[in-house]
Amino acid sequence: MAVPIAKNASITGIAAEVTQGTYVAPASATDYLQTLEGIENNPVKEVVERNVLQSSIGKVPPRAGLESVSGSLPVEFKGSGTEGAAPEYWVPFKSALGAERTLAARITTKLAGNTASVLQIEDADIASLNLYDSFVVLEAGAHHPCFITAKTSGVGTATVTVSPAKPSGVFSGNVQISKFKTYYTANTGHPAYSVSTYWANEITQKALGCRTTQLNLANFATGQIASWEMSFEGLSFDRINGVAPHTPSFPSVLPPIIVSQACVYQNGVALNVNQVDISLQNEVSFVDEICDGRTASRVVGRSISGSMNPYMDDTDVTQFTKFDLQSLYTLFLWAGNPSGVAGELELGSVIAVCLPNVNTTEMPTGDLDGLLLDEISFAASRGAAGSVEEMFVSFV
Repeated sequence: MAVPIAKNASITGIAAEVTQGTYVAPASATDYLQTLEGIENNPVKEVVERNVLQSSIGKVPPRAGLESVSGSLPVEFKGSGTEGAAPEYWVPFKSALGAERTLAARITTKLAGNTASVLQIEDADIASLNLYDSFVVLEAGAHHPCFITAKTSGVGTATVTVSPAKPSGVFSGNVQISKFKTYYTANTGHPAYSVSTYWANEITQKALGCRTTQLNLANFATGQIASWEMSFEGLSFDRINGVAPHTPSFPSVLPPIIVSQACVYQNGVALNVNQVDISLQNEVSFVDEICDGRTASRVVGRSISGSMNPYMDDTDVTQFTKFDLQSLYTLFLWAGNPSGVAGELELGSVIAVCLPNVNTTEMPTGDLDGLLLDEISFAASRGAAGSVEEMFVSFV
């Protein structure tokens, strides 16, 4: 008699593919995701009907056409536990966005000249910093997450301008900028990957040639644990009787609680907001060939949208004005864990998201426990000139 297996005992492995569609098994104990409930790995075969006339109004058996696979990979909104390092879910995450860059060593600003929003940078360091990268300015007792809005590269006059500005006073001389790894949207560079779902660590379900079609920031809400909800589509699948080749090793870092050590900014001003959701959707096209079937895929389109619900201000209508005039604004949010030092953050736990060009598409009035809200829907774009990437996510 068959023995049923338990879904909650399941393990998920992820590995980037060298050749799309050629299966790659997890190579080490770190090639696994600590997934949430809702993981899926669904094989599909296209049904091709046969419209054959016979002595009945019934149908003859269909044939199986192209095969494909789809699924979901929900994970907690958490870092790697190491300052500036990639999270365990970096493969499907990069497959959603396409590009990455890294600041591998901290930068120390010059001795003098820093303001609340401008950091003086040594000439040799300025090339390592780019617009919309996020980091933490490591002020003793007053860590400050921010992103770069502008930079200059003149000899002896290199600077970066950051937002939001320091809440009070100016940044100290010789203050350090943390390491970071930034993933951002691009036209190419979305890696294909294999998903190995070890159902109850008894049955191995393989999904081959996958690319991430959806990346949602969900439940970024007061007092909650946020999550990344990733969906994928792939070329083919397989299932065998087998267990995971390793005992997974997950980072010990905890996900942030979205309160206090978290904030949301619009054009550098903190928003009185209860929840923000962001959704990136990739349009993936597949290459179908007579000789070889479904052989490859490519991301051919992208859209980013979201929602937020700032409390309605009793003296201010600027949110309505932005909606009415269709004004572009920058949305920036971050969350991290506090360290053992008052006012400082646990590096390796901080995640920051920057959408440089956002416009409000809808703004109905809502309420939360009787308090009025602006229920804002928004869309992110490449800006008026069409030259700025839509989304940047930094792990600090």
